[in-house]
Amino acid sequence: MPRTSTIRRVLVITLAPATVAILMAPALLFADAANDQVFLAKVWPIIDKNCTGCHGADKQKGKLRLDSRDGWIKGGEDGPIVVEGAPEKSDVILAIKYMAKDDDHNMPPKKKTRLTADQVDMLSQWIKAGLPWPDKK
Repeated sequence: MPRTSTIRRVLVITLAPATVAILMAPALLFADAANDQVFLAKVWPIIDKNCTGCHGADKQKGKLRLDSRDGWIKGGEDGPIVVEGAPEKSDVILAIKYMAKDDDHNMPPKKKTRLTADQVDMLSQWIKAGLPWPDKK
């Protein structure tokens, strides 16, 4: 019968690569070569459908414009909405999870459809990866 320490070593050796892969998932998803494709296929459709109607070229509620990377970094009248690399510290993530400091900051507004858990996760991964944005959209 194997000793407990041997079993632990085997488990650590077996599970370590999977643990590293899970922890690095945002970085792998947004690897340099794939940044533009992932952004255009997965991130931009979320932003375009749910954000740019009120925070785009034609309208900027709260002086917030979300149709450019600079707009995400700059924020609006309440200040920055993202902390690059730290979705857990980014106000926009609290807002789309309906956990903002007040109801007016939860997004999208109640009359519109809330983002799915997968959409929130994708935006979180994008922020964690540093908000990669193609030069041309």
